[in-house]
Amino acid sequence: MTAARPGSWPWLLAVTAAFLVAFWWLRGCSTLLAIEAERPAALALHQRHGLPLADVLALRDLIGAQAPAAPWEAAVVEFVRCRAELGPELAAVAIAGQPELARTARAGAADAAAAWARFRTDPAALPGLRFVQLRERFAQRAAARD
Repeated sequence: MTAARPGSWPWLLAVTAAFLVAFWWLRGCSTLLAIEAERPAALALHQRHGLPLADVLALRDLIGAQAPAAPWEAAVVEFVRCRAELGPELAAVAIAGQPELARTARAGAADAAAAWARFRTDPAALPGLRFVQLRERFAQRAAARD
């Protein structure tokens, strides 16, 4: 009589466990989830400054998910101030550390939307593109949650 072979279940169990550990670790590293965990603070900034909640959360990513709350609020105040002149996308570029570039991009266009349409293909527009994508993602996730 031959000994029974264990089959493939120990290997499958080990791979499944490794996958679950890796998935748990990656979720713990997610900046998106870290920013969404600060929703109560974002709601306070939203109410205080009249900015859409998705914009407030996307600005949190621009200044860094691990940054203290004071620079986040300063970025929201500056964004509200710049948004009227530059539009939201170019204001995000300004908040990300390139205010002169954002103003230069805005100066040559009839309005903020036209300025962004022309500037968005420039590699320096990356903070504005990221802001737009995260703003839409946060808005979709909030709509699904509510």
